[in-house]
Amino acid sequence: MSFSVTLERLQVINLLRMNGPMTVADLNHGLGRDLKLTQSLVRRLSKVGGVTIVDGEVSLTPQGYLSIGSFPPKPEAEGNCSEDTLVNAGAVMRGKDAV
Repeated sequence: MSFSVTLERLQVINLLRMNGPMTVADLNHGLGRDLKLTQSLVRRLSKVGGVTIVDGEVSLTPQGYLSIGSFPPKPEAEGNCSEDTLVNAGAVMRGKDAV
């Protein structure tokens, strides 16, 4: 699903991109606008898939990031380990022990 990025949507998306998840009240403060207008804007962005609202916090979705030409942050995956961590765990051998 694609959606157009208006100036108001761009402001919300940029605030969320820079600050992470925020409450509607914090977004409203950052935008400096009427609370009802901010709530309406967040609802519209939620309907088109640009943001999610969980426990009162508004977060950008990957689609929200992509709509402004940005990439979502990489999630911390369990498989992303440094070589030192793998050596200490015995999964990788170094030096004379390496095959």
